[in-house]
Amino acid sequence: MDIKPVQPQQQNQNNYAQQPQGNYAAPQNTYNQPQSNAQPQNNPPMSPSGHVKNSHKFVFGYIGLVVLALAVAGVYYWQHSIVSKDASTISSQQSTINTLTGKNTGLTEENAKLKKQSMSNTTSTTPASTTTSLAIPSLGITINNIPKDLIGLNDNFTTTTSTEVFSTATLTTADSKCSAANGIGIGSIIKVPGTYTAGTTTLKTGQTFVKQLKDSYLVTTKPSGTCSTVTATNTLQTAQSTLLQTLLATPANIVAS
Repeated sequence: MDIKPVQPQQQNQNNYAQQPQGNYAAPQNTYNQPQSNAQPQNNPPMSPSGHVKNSHKFVFGYIGLVVLALAVAGVYYWQHSIVSKDASTISSQQSTINTLTGKNTGLTEENAKLKKQSMSNTTSTTPASTTTSLAIPSLGITINNIPKDLIGLNDNFTTTTSTEVFSTATLTTADSKCSAANGIGIGSIIKVPGTYTAGTTTLKTGQTFVKQLKDSYLVTTKPSGTCSTVTATNTLQTAQSTLLQTLLATPANIVAS
């Protein structure tokens, strides 16, 4: 009969089996367990929510850069369009100014020509003397030394009253109602038969003795009223009437013809 030697591990197991049951704690089996000198890692694992937050920050930052770039581009385009528009407006205005300047130069030259022509015409049509004469056959007289402001003096004779009514071309042009034919004008001369005796002969209201003729005498009268509804025309009528009365008040200006 062969006797097998007892292995140490088996012997220990048998010894343990022979121990009494109770609170005895069996020793841990440390055989065949590798020993490690590495220390345990304390870094907590990265949670999925952290990766999401970092991704959101990157996306928002990229969008912000895009928006900023678009805003800068928009402002540049807006400013560039305003500058271009202003430059176009300035160019157009400068062109208009140049055109108007050219027209103004042309008008200035044309005005100079017209002024020169007007002076030439005035010189050729205006008498050398500032006075002229008007013959009045109906009264048998001629009025001399008529001032230039009464040039164009004209008359209209009424046989029944032997009255010569005067007006001027300028006054009639201003208002045709102021013509001598309408009986108002700027004044009149009346031929009265007989001899005028100062202090004895009675004149009608508004009459002023002017000159004694061979068998009659002359008196003047002022206009009976205004001849126009235009104030400027009536002012001209009054001024010319005063000039006529001053002219006729000097007997030497009236010569029998």
